[in-house]
Amino acid sequence: MTAMVVTAPAPAKKPPPVPFYLGGVASCVAACCTHPLDLIKVRMQAAKSAAAAAAAAATGSGAPPPKPMGAIATGLAVVRQEGFLRLYAGLSGMAA
Repeated sequence: MTAMVVTAPAPAKKPPPVPFYLGGVASCVAACCTHPLDLIKVRMQAAKSAAAAAAAAATGSGAPPPKPMGAIATGLAVVRQEGFLRLYAGLSGMAA
C-alpha cells in the first residue's frame, strides 16, 4: 500500500498595500475634470434666469426672447471673454 501525502496549499499572496495619498490624488484629478463642467452649468442656469427676467420686463416690446446657448457655446464664450483659466476659478475651495 502506498501512502498518500497531502500537502497544504500555498498561502494566497496579498496584494501590495496602496499608499493612502493616492485617494487624495484621485480626488484632485476628479475635481480638475468636473469643475469646468460645473461652472458652465451654473453659467447656463444664470443666463436662463436672466433671460426670463428680461422677457418678463419687456413683455410689451414684442421682441422674441433670446435663444439659450448650449454647453459648448457657453464654455467657448467663457474662454473667449474671460480666458481659459477662468474655467478653474474657485477650484481651490473644491480641492481643499
